[in-house]
Amino acid sequence: MPIPLHPPRPGRSDDLYVLDHPDSPTAAPDLPTTDHAMAQFRPSFLQHTFATVARQRGLDVLHAQRPWGSISLPPLLAAVAAEHTGPMDFLAMGTALELQLHTPTIVALHPAVNDQVPDTTTADHLARRGMAQAMTCEVRWQLSVNLFRAPRPDAVASTARRGDAARGTAALFDASDMPFELSGDLNGPPPVPRGDRTTLGLGTVRMRMTLHVVDIGQAHQLWVALDTAHMEASITSADPAITEFCGNPEGAHLLTQAIATWRAANDVRITPVLMMGGDLASTQLPHTAWGPLTAHAAVTTDQLGSLLCLGVRGTGQPADGQPRSFLGNKEFAYYLTEHLFSPLLQARWRLHAPRQTLVRDVEFEAPLSEGSSATGMARARLSITLHPQLERCAIIVTDATSPDRLQLAGTQTVQLLRYWDPNGDRVEDLGELGEAQEMAMRFALRLFDRPADDPPQTLDPSVAAAIRATVLPLYLPFHGSLPLSKLSGATSAPLRAFVVRWNLHRPKPQRPAATAQADVANAILY
Repeated sequence: MPIPLHPPRPGRSDDLYVLDHPDSPTAAPDLPTTDHAMAQFRPSFLQHTFATVARQRGLDVLHAQRPWGSISLPPLLAAVAAEHTGPMDFLAMGTALELQLHTPTIVALHPAVNDQVPDTTTADHLARRGMAQAMTCEVRWQLSVNLFRAPRPDAVASTARRGDAARGTAALFDASDMPFELSGDLNGPPPVPRGDRTTLGLGTVRMRMTLHVVDIGQAHQLWVALDTAHMEASITSADPAITEFCGNPEGAHLLTQAIATWRAANDVRITPVLMMGGDLASTQLPHTAWGPLTAHAAVTTDQLGSLLCLGVRGTGQPADGQPRSFLGNKEFAYYLTEHLFSPLLQARWRLHAPRQTLVRDVEFEAPLSEGSSATGMARARLSITLHPQLERCAIIVTDATSPDRLQLAGTQTVQLLRYWDPNGDRVEDLGELGEAQEMAMRFALRLFDRPADDPPQTLDPSVAAAIRATVLPLYLPFHGSLPLSKLSGATSAPLRAFVVRWNLHRPKPQRPAATAQADVANAILY
């Protein structure tokens, strides 16, 4: 029974609407032929995930402070500061010179350079990560040099008297302790101090860092992260006072202190966590069917600029050379072969297949009486039990005019419970027809489109929910939710693979990301 899936239709400009085999006389597709899976990201897509991770880990604002008067300012910055300071600033507790970095943004991806010879430390680090050449990412920070004044103790004490005494005491402790450097083991970066800030100058910090693939063992959760321990940082500014300050030892020391928290961070992701198994636990994944897999990443370019490619192939499988772009004008694309998705969908069906027996009345054409050529509509009540084992998950060709479909095939137990002949009379003696029989179960899923003349079909809610849960990772292979829109893709029986592509959805005001996965799930099956 064909079960159509109905995300948004791809447009005519979608160059992946039809995929031909590489040996076909027509144009070969821009898909890898050795990788079992590949995800591709544009910088605009990476910026969203990177900004989210930085906020979650408290790394979106970095700062360093030195008590006012304890650092000698160069002439230009001293002249600017003189307009905002007085004699009491040298005596007041909580006044400091602050260097602050905020709003980190990915501005460029750089592919490996063949003739680039990294230093010994970097080369050893790359070897441990399984990378022969360095891919790099450039992150830009907004820099501000501030005159910082913490809340006055008398103001804090007054607040404490008006409100909760414990809160006031904590605020007093924070205010008096902020001008000094924090030491010891900290659970995450220190909080940004509260107080008044007067900006003395602005600039930009550019950090260039190596990219590496993080693989969580047998769970096959992958993402690409920044090597924060090995990076190059530089400051640019149109303000000569900031250029002069950051070029002297005092300014360089403050910058080193500010980015120390960033250097200590581990595996700051720039891609979402790619989970080929969806929400399956590592013990539920079909490792035996998959065999050993290795992950790799590369930065390449196409007509629209740079992109990051995260691929998965079998151990010992040769590389396909420089990855080719199959993004089109989308921000993200995901390609998966039958080698991976077939055992994956079988495992997910075992987890989500309906456990209860379904009872359904069906109508069919039958003779009005034995030996009669006249027919009418008879009715039967059936008991159907879907088996939790799928024997086949494959892409099949339907016909020359329709796109290929994903077929899920297994078995089901069907038993006739009641039968009414075309005259409406119930047949009491069902004989052999009343015995339970095992029959084939097949679903032909339209993953990305639906012909206009294909009417919708009604499914039992438990079966529809099971199909959604089984195939959802094919559309959303990420851990967590992302605001996605403009989904399109194609399914290819000759290539035994499919590809899905999206853009991010950026409404104003921003829709909560938690609703995105539910929206896509509701659109899949109509």
